[in-house]
Amino acid sequence: MSVYESIVQGLTEAKQYQQGKISARKTKLTIKPVETFSADDIKQIRKKTGLSQVSFAGTIGVSPKP
Repeated sequence: MSVYESIVQGLTEAKQYQQGKISARKTKLTIKPVETFSADDIKQIRKKTGLSQVSFAGTIGVSPKP
């Protein structure tokens, strides 16, 4: 199935659902709060990994503190 065909199918199904012709699958998700860390916690974790500040920041996807 092409991307175009997939989009058309999805729109057709959405229209049918809206009209009450088909039922939709439902999934219940539970989102847990993000854990918070203090500056000291982060420093200890970084030291345990043996990474420099720049490398550690890059690993977790943040910019290093200037």
